[in-house]
Amino acid sequence: MVFHFSGYGSEVGNDQDGNPKNQSLMAVDATLADKNQLGNGITQDTLRLLAQVLPTDKLTMVLDTSYTKPTQPLQGNLQQRSFPKPLTGLNPDALTFQAQLQSQLKSSSKRSSKTGILLCAAQDQQIATEINTGNCKAGIFTYSLTQTLWEMTSPRQVFIILRQVSEQLAPVLGENQQPKIQQKGGFMGLVYHLMPQSPGGAEAV
Repeated sequence: MVFHFSGYGSEVGNDQDGNPKNQSLMAVDATLADKNQLGNGITQDTLRLLAQVLPTDKLTMVLDTSYTKPTQPLQGNLQQRSFPKPLTGLNPDALTFQAQLQSQLKSSSKRSSKTGILLCAAQDQQIATEINTGNCKAGIFTYSLTQTLWEMTSPRQVFIILRQVSEQLAPVLGENQQPKIQQKGGFMGLVYHLMPQSPGGAEAV
């Protein structure tokens, strides 16, 4: 099972020390039209809870987004993948859904310690970027990952794939955007894909 989000993210709300409490994925309806600037997106915490309630550990989540604002201008036609306006809090319905998932996990007798694999476009406090060609916008991490998978001729471990993607990003972004992988429990297994019927790679389109 694969969940792939390629878009903007935002930091939502602050704790007592002024630090953001939530990291949220910004969907089309991610901002509510009210004066309180509440967010209607899906938080990373909610995604992790959803991963735990799924009846499988063969889950790969790819998040091509970032949450923090850049401290310096980006080069060329690169653009940030962080929502520019801060949100004060979350939609109460989103918080209710999160509480329901937590309750479901506590009452479940078949809870697994394995929650699949999470691939992130950048390290914490780094900015994920996208390129604007004029005709479309594409996350650089998503583009590089897709191209790497298209060119594969045999299954490879996920950390090897991510290393190849990082090598493709390095000439353009240096150390400003370094993808990362997270996994709780289990072995870093093979990617989930079908073997090609005939040997040979292919260029991504």
